[in-house]
Amino acid sequence: MIASARNGKSRSGTFRRGQECVTIDPHGSIQSDDVELTLGAVKCGLGIAHAASWLFKDELVSGEVRRLLTGYECPIVPISAVWSRNRSLPKREAVFLTYLEAICASEPTPLQ
Repeated sequence: MIASARNGKSRSGTFRRGQECVTIDPHGSIQSDDVELTLGAVKCGLGIAHAASWLFKDELVSGEVRRLLTGYECPIVPISAVWSRNRSLPKREAVFLTYLEAICASEPTPLQ
């Protein structure tokens, strides 16, 4: 398992199927808070990872990696963007928000 970590501590993952929720506490030999490192480790066959599907979109489409636990979904986590009304939004931030909005819109609907 390639564990997602923050401040040196592995983060647990929650999966849902219908009303059933399962939480795992990963104990992997690799811990990372870097998405590119995690993606590279998965592609090299060093383990499995709990990550957003859009991070692996190209690799999933090409078949280079495959999704496990297909009957389970992760709970929806709301994303908010907040900025001061007293200043205009810099172009690079506006571009990022447009990108983020497109990614979120393209995610499949979670299981009901």
